[in-house]
This record gives sequence, C-alpha cells and structure tokens, in this order.
Amino acid sequence: MKARKKYDIQYPNMYAIPGYHKDADAFNRVQRGHQSVLVESLPSFTVTALVAGAYYPITMAITGVAWSIGAYLFQLGYADTNLDVKA
Repeated sequence: MKARKKYDIQYPNMYAIPGYHKDADAFNRVQRGHQSVLVESLPSFTVTALVAGAYYPITMAITGVAWSIGAYLFQLGYADTNLDVKA
C-alpha cells in the first residue's frame, strides 16, 4: 500500500506501465520483490515450518525469525533503485 500511494499506481493495476507511469521501474521493483516473497517463498516455508515445528519448536521459531528478517532484507535490496542491475 505504501508503494501504491508513493508512486501513485491505482488498483487494479498489478504493475506500473513504463512510459505511462512516471516511476514505473521503482514501483515494479517493489511489487516484484513483494510477489516473490509472498507467492514463491512463503508457501513452501510455511509447510516446512509446520512440519518441523511439531518436532523442533524452538529451532523452528528461531528459523522463522531469521527467515522473516531475510525476507525483509531481500525486499529492501530488490526495491533499491540505486543498484545498476542489467537482466
């Protein structure tokens, strides 16, 4: 929600359109990082955490905190427009 307000991208647009939206690249980086964590990483981590947590709850709690911090740092790095990334 913060990125949508900051870059003025209205719903239902999933991504900003380059050439139409002024800060399309910056918003799209934030959106792709967010989608990567939520859609690709979180489901497999959740299943693993539920199964492993039944046998090793303390270890899994520590792992969950570490994963959350890593996901946050990943999103910050993915959204950083100062990096010159060529695909």
